[in-house]
Parts: sequence; C-alpha cells; structure tokens
Amino acid sequence: MLITNKKLKRRGVTLVEVMMVLGVMAILLGLAMTIYSSVRTTQTTNADKEEILTLLDTYRQLNDSQAYNNQVSQDDTYGATLAKSGLIPKRYMASDNQNIVSSSGSIIGVYSNGWGGFVSFVLSSVPKPECIKLATSTWGDTTNIHDININGYGNGVYNQEALSPQQADDACQSSGSTIIINYKL
Repeated sequence: MLITNKKLKRRGVTLVEVMMVLGVMAILLGLAMTIYSSVRTTQTTNADKEEILTLLDTYRQLNDSQAYNNQVSQDDTYGATLAKSGLIPKRYMASDNQNIVSSSGSIIGVYSNGWGGFVSFVLSSVPKPECIKLATSTWGDTTNIHDININGYGNGVYNQEALSPQQADDACQSSGSTIIINYKL
C-alpha cells in the first residue's frame, strides 16, 4: 500500500520553530534584565537620597542642641555620634552600630565644617550607575545643597541644579566613586 503525502500527519515541532521560540525568549529575558537593573539602580539611588536627607535632618536637630557638640570627641566622627544618638533608623546602621551605611552597602561619613556652616556626607565605593543617578539628581530647593563633588570633580552647583549627564559620566568611575554632598546649614 502506498502512502501519499496527503495522508501523513505532522507531529511535533521542527527545529526551526524551537530555535525561533528560544530566540524570542532570549530577547525578552535580555529586556527584562535590563529593565530590572535600571529599576534596581533607581530604587537604590532614591533610598540613598532619602537616607542622606534623613541624616541631614537628624544632624540639624542634634546640631541645634548643645549636647551634640559635647558628644563628639577627637577620636569620634560626626557619623559615629549620629549613629549612637538613637535617632537614626536601624536600617541605616552597620552591624557594629557605630557607622551609617547606604543602601548600596558603603559607609557614609559625616563631617562638619563648623566655621563655614557646612555638613558633608561622603559615600565611598558607589557603583557607576548609582553615581551617575545621584550626581544628576535634583535634591529640591529646601535642602540647601551647596555642591556635589565626585572623585574630586566639583561642580559648584547650588539649590536644585545637578551635574549634567556628560559631567557625571566623566566623573563617575566604573570601579566605584566617592561622592561628597555638601550642605549649607
């Protein structure tokens, strides 16, 4: 008995169809990972900004009281004093309860310049995508931000201004950057 092509039933999928499905899935996975990375960087940046603004408010509260100035010793830093004050949320504290940690895991140093009325927050080893987002962020007109300095690249901006994307890309290093945010008290 002869079997003709009309009577054959097609079963399964061809190799070409499988490869097309895998290709589409790879493209979708790549897009999803890119979007996830961008969202994660934005979340970390927003968390760091919120943390710095919280630290600034706490610093202002403590700075207004004479007790704060008496707590800082020569071997201590303002960051450690802020950490010990009990006014910093636990999520910002390092495991040693002596340091303040950013959402990206780097220690935030707090330094005061009493003669000039400035307080500086220093973030070390900030990844480049987060560095760029922080440097190009607007911080609002109520924070009295004086300037943002990245790896020694100071821009002298005031109020709501920020680094341009090109300036931020030039200043931020892929191996991690140091960001100093100075506020006028």
